[in-house]
Amino acid sequence: MAVQHLIKQWALCPDQHYVIGGYSKGAMVIHSMNLPHYLKVRVLSVVVFGDPFHIAARSWPIYYPIVNLTPKSGFSISQNVVSFCNPGDIICRAGARAKPHRIYEEDGR
Repeated sequence: MAVQHLIKQWALCPDQHYVIGGYSKGAMVIHSMNLPHYLKVRVLSVVVFGDPFHIAARSWPIYYPIVNLTPKSGFSISQNVVSFCNPGDIICRAGARAKPHRIYEEDGR
């Protein structure tokens, strides 16, 4: 569904660029997106919060289909992709509390 939405947007305005973001299950959707090349090159950045697939010791899996492996001039892949996981978040870290997972929009972390 998300890929179809981007395809429709591209058809309406092929010159637009995208910043794709997701929170919790939305981050999971981003991991599963398989964008065609003509859309990948339009993605400037990927931002996720409370990502259930987050692995603290590893950076974002840059070879997932969503990520454009040819970053825009002056940027590295690590600058184009960011994953936020609050300390103690039960979903994206080995935390024991649900509250850290629910406060991304409250505390700006």
